[in-house]
Amino acid sequence: MTATQTTINQFQGIFSGYQKGYGLLIGYKQNGKKDAIWRLGNPPIVKHITGEETIGISPYNNSKRGCRYIGIDIDTEVPPQEFCSYMWKLNHQIFPFMTHNGRWHIYIFFDDFIPVDAATKQIEDLKKKIKKDKSTWKIDH
Repeated sequence: MTATQTTINQFQGIFSGYQKGYGLLIGYKQNGKKDAIWRLGNPPIVKHITGEETIGISPYNNSKRGCRYIGIDIDTEVPPQEFCSYMWKLNHQIFPFMTHNGRWHIYIFFDDFIPVDAATKQIEDLKKKIKKDKSTWKIDH
């Protein structure tokens, strides 16, 4: 996949998180869990968009002192219809994304940066509700 400057700019605008480091997926361990390392420096957005590298960015933007989005990993394989239906009923602002391994990431985006404590509270409230409704789903960071 090629990355146009427009695509890069849009991605950076949407996922404007931590800019001093990022997680880099280097493979999978024998037990199937991700093997990742932490790298200092600006996240390589182009390499991520083109599929050359798989990275993870913290939603905390140090220069803005806040978060423009929150995200939660749901490490359970759930059929798309069931998962997306539940998320829509839970909160119309949730954007669900199926990961490359058939599991899920959910995101909520904000118009402006919000304080970290407000973002953390929203994450905890969402996790609590999902755990109550879907006790068999494995909810991660």
